[in-house]
Amino acid sequence: MSRHEVIIDHEVEYKDTEGNEAVAYQTFVITYNFLKGAPALGPSDYHGGIPADPHEVEFIHAKIQDKDGIDVTQTQVDKWAEEWLESDRGYERAIENAMEDLAGQYDY
Repeated sequence: MSRHEVIIDHEVEYKDTEGNEAVAYQTFVITYNFLKGAPALGPSDYHGGIPADPHEVEFIHAKIQDKDGIDVTQTQVDKWAEEWLESDRGYERAIENAMEDLAGQYDY
């Protein structure tokens, strides 16, 4: 398992100081663990085949680079970042980022 950071611009919804719903684009730095998966193996003389083992991405923590006037808790920042990381787009971006960081360490 290896630890990585990805920097993203992400739209967030929050309540402003007057309690009104607001939207802002924030730059997040997300730290996560990555475990490289394995491809499926076809049948052989010893087994009928082994299914693929997907890559694993595990959220660690996040921070906003510049809160740009919004008042949010660390819990909310982590929630937004974790939701992004769990999305298809976030998962794929995290894998791409980790594979670039690890280039040369794996044959793929």
